[in-house]
Amino acid sequence: MSLLSAAIFGQVGSAFADEDSADVVKIRQIETNWATALVKQDQYALELALAPTYVDISASGEVTTKDQQIAHLYVHDYAVLGFNETLTSVRVMGESAIAQGTYTLKRKWGGEIQEERGVFTHVYARTRDTWQCVNGQRTIVREQVRPPQSAEKKSELPFHIPFTGKKKADDTPNVTVMQPAPAAPPAPTAQPAPTPDPQDAAPPALQNVK
Repeated sequence: MSLLSAAIFGQVGSAFADEDSADVVKIRQIETNWATALVKQDQYALELALAPTYVDISASGEVTTKDQQIAHLYVHDYAVLGFNETLTSVRVMGESAIAQGTYTLKRKWGGEIQEERGVFTHVYARTRDTWQCVNGQRTIVREQVRPPQSAEKKSELPFHIPFTGKKKADDTPNVTVMQPAPAAPPAPTAQPAPTPDPQDAAPPALQNVK
């Protein structure tokens, strides 16, 4: 194994091992303060959590800066009603760190209360003796809609075994076969009159000769 590979694996391994290190504890606290600031519209907490160069990419793809995030706290129709997040990992790599987890955002939109569930990734940079987030991105996790299932599945239908034995005489079904009506006999053909025989003709009458 090369020195570079050993350094990389050693650095990543220490990141997972030091879940209770001072840096990880600080980042976890920043994440908690950040989520609370979004609900309570706390500008001071948001100022401490975000770096001046912070860039946010929302779940809808909207890109905003730190100043825009803070200005959004003071809009008259502020929609955030609740924001809960669960950190799944915090990895510290020298002067940078990555925090990942899941979130649930509850907000009022169009007169209705909507709930958005997803995952987030926050990239931190060390600033003096603390940490500030320089990049954040959220992605909505959509639940897969399963098609409705029928009351009785085809696999649960009774297994049918076809009958292969000989049938009895009385097992023959009584089927009535309709026979077509007999055709009418052809009409008799007219026969030509017989030609009279000359011998059968009567002799001519004798005339008186004077």
